[in-house]
Amino acid sequence: VEALEAEQAELRAALADGSLYQSDLQRAIALQSRDSAIDEELTAALERWAELEAAQAPPD
Repeated sequence: VEALEAEQAELRAALADGSLYQSDLQRAIALQSRDSAIDEELTAALERWAELEAAQAPPD
């Protein structure tokens, strides 16, 4: 999760630079695609984490 969040922060910083879209549109598109993929991976990882925590919790 931490690695994905760090990668996403780097991508978003690059995407925030408006000149990227003018200088390298294909790279900007690739970064946007990876950013979306990271969103999906993070959602899945956090859901799995919650499942594992719930499984370790003592029964009520």
